[in-house]
This record gives sequence, C-alpha cells and structure tokens, in this order.
Amino acid sequence: MITPILIPAYKPDYLLLNLIDRLIELGITNIIVVDDGSGPEYKEVFNQIKENKFCHVCTHAVNLGKGRAIKTGLNFVLINYPEFIGIVTADADGQHLPEDILKVQKKLLEYPQNLILGCRSFNSKIPFKSKLGNEITKKAFHMLTGVEISDTQTGLRGIPSKYIPECLKMDGEKYEYEINMLASCGKNDVSLKEIPIETVYFDQNRSSHFNPLLDSIKIYFVLFRFLLSSLTTSLIDFIVFIICSGSGMNILLSTIMARIIAGNYNFVVNKKIVFKNHSNVIWPFIKYWLLVLLLGCISYAGILSLIGYLNFNLLLSKALIETLLFFISFTFQRNLVFYSTENSNEKY
Repeated sequence: MITPILIPAYKPDYLLLNLIDRLIELGITNIIVVDDGSGPEYKEVFNQIKENKFCHVCTHAVNLGKGRAIKTGLNFVLINYPEFIGIVTADADGQHLPEDILKVQKKLLEYPQNLILGCRSFNSKIPFKSKLGNEITKKAFHMLTGVEISDTQTGLRGIPSKYIPECLKMDGEKYEYEINMLASCGKNDVSLKEIPIETVYFDQNRSSHFNPLLDSIKIYFVLFRFLLSSLTTSLIDFIVFIICSGSGMNILLSTIMARIIAGNYNFVVNKKIVFKNHSNVIWPFIKYWLLVLLLGCISYAGILSLIGYLNFNLLLSKALIETLLFFISFTFQRNLVFYSTENSNEKY
C-alpha cells in the first residue's frame, strides 16, 4: 500500500539530505520533495535528491509559500499514485525524526480515514517563540472550532486520500494553510488522531522559515474570520436597536426588530460563507431562528434586569448582554445549527 512522503522545502541545508537518506534506509521508496523557489544557490541540493531513484522533485520558479508547496505535492501524488492510501507530510528542517515519520505513516495505514497528527510535547526543549505561538493558536483554535489539538502547528501529518481533493481546493498559500486544513476537517467528516513525537530543534530552530510574528498574524486572521460575521451582525443589531428605541419603540419591539433584520443577514452569511453548510436550507433555518428566539428572550430579560436592578444605562446594558450572547451564539451555531458532522480527537 502506497503512502508517499511529501516534504516541502525552501532553502534547505544538509538536514534534508540526511533525512532522505535515513528514510530510504528505513524502507521508504516514494519521496516527493517540492522546491519552493529556493533559487540557483540551492540547485545542487535538489540535484542530489533528483539522482535518487526513490525521490521526485517538483519545482516552483519562485517562492510561493508552504501551503502552495504542499498543494503542488498533493497534486503530483494524486495524478501519479492512483492507488495511494494517503500522504505523510514532513518538514525539511530536521525537526521530524525519520522514526516518527514512519510512526505517522503506520498510523495512517491503520486509520486510513483519519488525519493523523504527529504532536510535540512542548517541554523545556522547545524555543520560547514556538511554545508561545502554539499555546496562543491552540487556545484560539479550540475556542473558534470546538476542536482541541495539542499542536496546531505540526507539519508532520498523515493525510487520508479521501481528503486530498478538498485540500487542493483549500484557501491558504503560506503557513495559514495548515490551520485551514485542521479547521475544515469537521465539515469534511475527517476525524483527527494525535500521536506523540520527539521534540527536535537545531540551534533554537534558526533553520525554520516560520516568522513568529508575521506568520502567526496570518494564522490568527484565518481563525478570527469565523468571528467576522458575528461581529458585523452584532453591529447591525445594535444600530437597528438604537434607531428603533430612539424613534419611540419600547425595548421589546426594538429587540425584535433588530433581531429580525440582523438575523436574516447573519443566517445567509454564516450558512454560505462562514460554515459553508450545503444542506437543505429549511432545517438550518428553523434551528437558527429557534436559537435567535431563545437568545432574544435572554437579551430582553438581561437588559431589563441591568436597568431595573442595577440602574445601568440602556446602551451599557445592551453592550454587556450582547457581548456575553456573542460567544454563546457562536458556539451554538457552530455545533448545532450549521455543524452537521461530529469530529473526534484521540490521543495515543
């Protein structure tokens, strides 16, 4: 059963050559390396790889990013290995031990329908910038998707063949692509399985081309786009509420009017863009408006309580209640209204 090893590489050093030699010693016979526009000064490195009968090199004329390099490799495998079970991706900077790469490959063969993640322990060996970046990203990822992963930035993954076509169409050209892959597992009915791997860093990870500031910002933007629809909906709701209450409507009627206008906008945007739910519109629509009705009642009661018992200002009361309901609404929409498949995450 074929499970090729895919290695995206940008300006690699001897560590990549050592990794390939060791993988071949361990019996790997299908290795795809993507030269992501490393330039003429690295031509000799890739020429050495091309000379190996167990390797194939795909080349980008210019640097296009890790996400695009992975897509290039996935496309090559999809065309040239029609009987493959899945693909194992690994980094070119020596962070992944050959033995761990084989461990992920073996687990993928055991669970060919799952996305296998080789996860680091993030102990004292991990450079501070990597540890901090992963901690922030995994908490944000858990809050926004409901999926708890110990290592969101791992490049060692076993990708099942059924998921490859979707991965080729997925947004993201650089490091954010790997986050997109994790976030899209649920709607594609791909479960996650984590296996522990060794933590390996050379010279405080200076060979990595991951920029902890710029690339993390791109990743967080990918995550927080899930919140954009809810934020704009809250803004529309707030504006309509203020206009209605300012024109003489009581709090109940103002709340109802704001919910109807903002709710219809939110439903369309969330179904088509945020959660990309392709099911029949009727059942999600019913669930959505039941949720809107429930949260509307809570909002109305909460505002009256803050005004009546704590003498809060109307606008302050509205802002406080809606901030709380914002997170509740997102969670219910993600897990109940638009999220149609269950996603499991197991550790070994």
